[in-house]
Amino acid sequence: MGEWLKKVEEKWDKPVPVKLKPIAISFFKVDGEIILDATREEEKEANARLTVIYNEKGTINGMQKALNGAWTLDEIKNCIKIGKTTSEKLRGAL
Repeated sequence: MGEWLKKVEEKWDKPVPVKLKPIAISFFKVDGEIILDATREEEKEANARLTVIYNEKGTINGMQKALNGAWTLDEIKNCIKIGKTTSEKLRGAL
């Protein structure tokens, strides 16, 4: 086993510090309609998914697009706006 791999494994043996508490908000596109908090059935029918991850300050820490469908820039901006408000409400309920 190479030395570099031993060093990597040593780092993995230690817990990763959690500095931010992310909340992920997912949007699904089904038949051209954007759905927040989709049911399993809606998720199966979706042709696009956009997940936006927010930290406690409302800053986006990550974003992932999945499935074959496309998003327009306006749709993405709207999802980001709604997602931020939703993440703040969820965080307040935790």
